[in-house]
Amino acid sequence: MAGRSGVSLEEQRPFIKIQTLRGVNTAKIHRSLVEACDTNVLSSSRVKEWIARFRAGRPFDKDSPRTGRSCESTGNSRVESVKSLMEEHRHLACDEMAEGSGYHLHLHIEFW
Repeated sequence: MAGRSGVSLEEQRPFIKIQTLRGVNTAKIHRSLVEACDTNVLSSSRVKEWIARFRAGRPFDKDSPRTGRSCESTGNSRVESVKSLMEEHRHLACDEMAEGSGYHLHLHIEFW
């Protein structure tokens, strides 16, 4: 939701990135945001986090993959490839199937 200035929290990120590239420090960036956006402004600690992300070369998106969490896919092609592997090699353990398929396997077993 945008504040009275019409600038959403997401729209503040490009400003932070540009100011970071210009060498402006966290306090000055945050102060400029407060002046422009009034109450609908990222906190100083959040500004600091975004500055660190930009300096590390990370993009704007908020849903970047996180370490320690695998991406989950239940797409038909992957499900079918794992089913096929299971049918062909019934004797394999889950970790062996994961190696063979290249996927991290989290099995949800349904009995019908």
